[in-house]
Amino acid sequence: MKLQFGSHNKKQISIIFSATCIIMLGACSQPSPKESEAENFQNELKSASIEQPAVSVPPSISEAEIEARFPSKPISKMINGVKMTAKVLPITRGSMVFDNSVKQNAMVKGDIVVVLNDNQGLPDELRQTYKIKELVEGVFSLEAEANEDMLEHYEKLSKNTAFSRVELGLFYGPEDGPETM
Repeated sequence: MKLQFGSHNKKQISIIFSATCIIMLGACSQPSPKESEAENFQNELKSASIEQPAVSVPPSISEAEIEARFPSKPISKMINGVKMTAKVLPITRGSMVFDNSVKQNAMVKGDIVVVLNDNQGLPDELRQTYKIKELVEGVFSLEAEANEDMLEHYEKLSKNTAFSRVELGLFYGPEDGPETM
């Protein structure tokens, strides 16, 4: 069977074909949803990098400062007449030290107990540095600030000739400290 097209049919087919081509070309030129998402993502990244505040860089710490604060091996000192070991310096209120004589950890309380030599008075310069409480006659508790190096205070007071005995306040017990009510 042979189909014959009239000039009218040819004209309709030509219009339909042209319209189909235009529709197809229009669809191809539109960005796909994935392309739009990728473009939006790129635009968001660009705007985010512009709007973000500068990130602050922590100050660098020298090797010497790190070694001074965290010695590579624990340090041992004679404290209260026994060998004590510390892993972190400075030794402040709440720091843990290991008492080698009883093989137990102790927490630094933040005070130093001093016993005056006979006929000695408490040196006046200590009143400016410590909160002082007299425990019994001639025996005082000297409390330093919370973040002070207690080992430094202990060693300084141990050299003072006004005292016959100097003891760093330590708490032996559970690491969470004494119970409070």
